[in-house]
Amino acid sequence: MSEVPWEYLFIVYRFDRDAWRDSSETDINNFVTIKEALPTSEDAEKEVERLRGLNDDKPVEYYYQRARYYPHGRVLTAVPERE
Repeated sequence: MSEVPWEYLFIVYRFDRDAWRDSSETDINNFVTIKEALPTSEDAEKEVERLRGLNDDKPVEYYYQRARYYPHGRVLTAVPERE
């Protein structure tokens, strides 16, 4: 089996503290928003700092996380069921 080519991207995301604290919701999609994907950790770190400065007075937090990106897609195989 050949390996599928991938590269790292850096995902900038926002966490909404008030929505999380004030809700009985358990779906993380209601509290975390993906803002953008950037090619380097340096770019992501700069964007996080910029957004934190712009939104310092709001109940949101910004972070970034490294993720794999498969530009040509990949085939997902089913995980065998446990007995």
